[in-house]
Amino acid sequence: SIRTQLVAHENKQLRAALNNEKKRHHRGKPLLLQRPNEYSGGAVFWSPTKVKDAQKLLQQQQKEEAIQQRASEKAAKAAIREERRQEASVIKQRRVQEKELKAQQREERRILKAADLQLREDLQQSQKRKARTKKAVKQSTTIIPSQSASIVERIPVEVARVSLPKATRTRKVQPPERYLI
Repeated sequence: SIRTQLVAHENKQLRAALNNEKKRHHRGKPLLLQRPNEYSGGAVFWSPTKVKDAQKLLQQQQKEEAIQQRASEKAAKAAIREERRQEASVIKQRRVQEKELKAQQREERRILKAADLQLREDLQQSQKRKARTKKAVKQSTTIIPSQSASIVERIPVEVARVSLPKATRTRKVQPPERYLI
């Protein structure tokens, strides 16, 4: 109980000191009164009308400063808004360009893939044709006895192609040897 009384008394003293300090720092602004021409640095007395006029002038100046400050803040906010709008526009344009670039790259990859696939198919077709012609040439080679045993005649490839049957999907068809002669 004694401690609480001491703490309460200390708080009361501190609050009083704080109020005194606030009052000391709450000084008024000097009025904008014109000094007389013969001012010698001594005390000057002003009439109440001049004091009121000076106060009105001070209030008017404060209003003008507040208006100018609001205008400058408004202009600053507008500039910030415009800057953000421009940044957003730049970002949007960049995204659109990236999207177009990705679409173009995707299209190029698709075209390259299709060209590669076509090239592979063409290569396979040509290899199949080569294999067929080699097989046809092998099958069409016949030995015809002639004056010398070293001469071998070949039947033209066109004839061999005509005489070969087509292969089915399941297995290769081997024509009988009697048709190959």
